[in-house]
Amino acid sequence: MRWLEIDFERATWTMPSERTKNGTQHTVPLAPLAIEILQSVPRFMNSDLVFTTSGKTPISGFGRHKARLDVEVGASD
Repeated sequence: MRWLEIDFERATWTMPSERTKNGTQHTVPLAPLAIEILQSVPRFMNSDLVFTTSGKTPISGFGRHKARLDVEVGASD
């Protein structure tokens, strides 16, 4: 998600066709709570990415962190 894709006035997130699987622009309506949360997210390193840890790439590594969490809580597949 990029800051320039969010329209806070219309409460929408528009993904350009270049970033969608089917090559078609996709506009997602955002609930008021989603808008509130997005407005509270700080801009990191002046990046256009909404969720990033480096300012250059989106956040990642969810699988690795989930595996660690599963070990901690004793979950099994």
